Amino acid sequence: MELVESDLGLMGKIHNPDVLRHCVQLLDQLWKQIQTDGLNYGLDNRILEEIYGDHGKNRLSKDLYESYASEEERLRKGHASPEQCRTNILRGISDEIGRLSRDHGAWASVQATRTQLEIVCRNVPDEPGLDRLLRYEASLERSFERTLSQFERLQRMRLGQTVLPKLEVHHSVSRG
Repeated sequence: MELVESDLGLMGKIHNPDVLRHCVQLLDQLWKQIQTDGLNYGLDNRILEEIYGDHGKNRLSKDLYESYASEEERLRKGHASPEQCRTNILRGISDEIGRLSRDHGAWASVQATRTQLEIVCRNVPDEPGLDRLLRYEASLERSFERTLSQFERLQRMRLGQTVLPKLEVHHSVSRG
């Protein structure tokens, strides 16, 4: 069976930072709600469905549904007391908020690196621009060499040293 994003609730779109923030807000809301009012399976389940999708569908990984048991399930399966279930669920919600916050931090770091890389890539000229820059560089190097050669000749003349005749070599490279 192939899973589609809609089967996964908001977790199927968690790569979007706004969705991730919304999931953290919903989990925080759920945590506060359980902390103040206790477990309310109908209301709590709606928030879990919005975050994780339909409880009956296959999901990609373990989620808070696993630690959330109704009163009937708790008695039938012999789970811990209601207070212990509440404590376990609150701990699970806190862990999930921490995991999502870490994921958001990692995502933000990757995005910052990606943005820096894109900025660097924009500064690299395209092929015609790079060829033009290389031609400018070669022209400037030749000009510096000529100026240095003239400067050395003038220094020798000023110091009274023998000045060799000016030697000019012209060469060309044909591309073909």
